[in-house]
Amino acid sequence: MRRRLASGLHRSVSRGAVAKSPAGSVADGPGGPGDGSPAPDPGSFPIEEYLAEKGKVEPLIAAFDATVDSIPRTEAHQPAADAFAAFRRVSDEADAELAAAAATGDQAVFDAAVDERHKALFDSPERQELEAVGINCDAR
Repeated sequence: MRRRLASGLHRSVSRGAVAKSPAGSVADGPGGPGDGSPAPDPGSFPIEEYLAEKGKVEPLIAAFDATVDSIPRTEAHQPAADAFAAFRRVSDEADAELAAAAATGDQAVFDAAVDERHKALFDSPERQELEAVGINCDAR
């Protein structure tokens, strides 16, 4: 299973995570078997990983956006260009909200923001309009 963050970051939600047993007991935590720490939530995206990946992904998004901006367009292309610009705006807003949640240092706050932003972004009118003009942009 993969989780997409609003900024286009991807991660496997099972990578490095060990779920709690059905009884809710402590399983393999971050320190390894039997270290006594709670097992991470399989849907959790550690803030430290997010920050490390964000630093790598931001320049790629900037380069992608610059390439898109350099594509010549005619008047017939304007509806698609407008739809993509609107989607970029909401994507950037979602990125800012994730960054603010990460800055709290509270993993539960960040996880809730990831889940909320993911759903809001992909259910957004801007995303629907983008798809209506024939664009499905997983890079953003």
